[in-house]
Amino acid sequence: MADTRIRIAALVMIPLILAGCGQGAGPGVDSTGNGTAAGASPNPSADPAKYASCLREHGLTVVEDGDSLRIDAPDPKTGDAAREACKQYAPDRPGMSGEEKKKIMDQALAFTACMRRRGVTMADPEQNAEGGVKLNMPQGAEGDSPAVQAAQQACRSLMPGRPR
Repeated sequence: MADTRIRIAALVMIPLILAGCGQGAGPGVDSTGNGTAAGASPNPSADPAKYASCLREHGLTVVEDGDSLRIDAPDPKTGDAAREACKQYAPDRPGMSGEEKKKIMDQALAFTACMRRRGVTMADPEQNAEGGVKLNMPQGAEGDSPAVQAAQQACRSLMPGRPR
């Protein structure tokens, strides 16, 4: 059921990019910008369309949503395995400026605050050194509840990686 899946969103500004999901038992949302990290060599086999297709073939649901790529994974292991299997098509992981990292974190904080205002218990978002943000969404029966689903729908526009 899609409601119990881990939601992973990636900010995509051409090419489509999926950042690695944060570690931990809870579902996470990672968001990044685009470009090539300093010192990184370009991936000659990078192909965003093949990357999305490969992720689908490995059990992930991939939906293009405007400037973002939305990926649902049934669990962290499936998501990690799919990214590993498809990495040859993945665009180079970008670097983010301090301003971009702040913008992503501000979006994560706004999303979390929106969910909390609607009665959903969520830990504060976590940001890694590369700028990816992990949101700890409710899982199991709580994640499937109508209240959590309604809150997600109401707060969707605040999800990190969505243009404003």
